[in-house]
Amino acid sequence: MCGDGSFGQLGTGDNQSRNLPFEATSFTTKHVEKLAFGMRHSLVLLKDNSVYGFGSARRGQVGKFASKNQKFYNTPRLIDGFPNCKIMNLYANGDHSAALDESGQLHIWGRALVGEHDDDQPRAAFPSLSISQVALGWHHALVLSGGELYAIGAYRHQKCDPTVSENAVARQLNLTTASSIHHEPSSASNLAKVPSIHGQQVTQIAAGTEHSALVTGKRPFIPESKNVRSAAAGLTAFCCFFCQRAERCSPGAGESTANWDWAILVIRWFLRE
Repeated sequence: MCGDGSFGQLGTGDNQSRNLPFEATSFTTKHVEKLAFGMRHSLVLLKDNSVYGFGSARRGQVGKFASKNQKFYNTPRLIDGFPNCKIMNLYANGDHSAALDESGQLHIWGRALVGEHDDDQPRAAFPSLSISQVALGWHHALVLSGGELYAIGAYRHQKCDPTVSENAVARQLNLTTASSIHHEPSSASNLAKVPSIHGQQVTQIAAGTEHSALVTGKRPFIPESKNVRSAAAGLTAFCCFFCQRAERCSPGAGESTANWDWAILVIRWFLRE
């Protein structure tokens, strides 16, 4: 590690900064799986599923306070709150901390995103979603579930949907005014779905301090709740045509018929009535 250590975020036991990379001796004999760094705090996930935090602690971002007056921890400390789940990834930005488990459940702690109190204990968030990706900003968060993007937090700079006006953003995301919270004029107090771009599926998300980005797939996203055959009538017609042509053709010389027969069987199964 290296860099600013004024809040103990290097985990050295002091608050000294380091100009050159050094080995974090607290983890010399441990297998580190994931890292995540916020503004002044650090998170570490070990292979044994334990999560450690160190650095600034004023918002609860490195776990439960030992004292209300505790402003930082300059050595790694275990963060409790994951007894029955396998943590797959860690996230941090600003004074926010989060962890995603293997079931797609998101756990958050630290500074409240919007309209809630800070929390020094990890708690499950958005249990109705199976989340695959997370991106934390300074006062906002993005989560990806089933190819659809959701957002929560401040939108002073239209981080959620930059293609429309602020009034339209408010209508689409059901935003509420929260001028006294985090000194932001407007915010989404509940997780809200971000309108898709031309019906395309989102494949990757990212967030900076006050900006967001996403990557979409090349093919239109068809929600699971819709009838796939109706939504893809053109593809169905093509498959029907292919199946008819395939029955009249034969494999080339020296080719096995196994894969050919299997392809026809699969297409027929998808087109079954």
